[in-house]
Amino acid sequence: MAEIRNNTAEGTAISSDSWKKYKTDELEAARFQHFKVNHRYNFVDPETGRL
Repeated sequence: MAEIRNNTAEGTAISSDSWKKYKTDELEAARFQHFKVNHRYNFVDPETGRL
């Protein structure tokens, strides 16, 4: 988490996988805009066809 905080501007949008080990609550608590991707449901975006 320290690497992200030291090298990323507050409010930056970060996307990550939903894997529990990623401790995504820390990203939100540090005031980053955080989006989670759950590959269980989609690996390829069904609307755009992109990964």
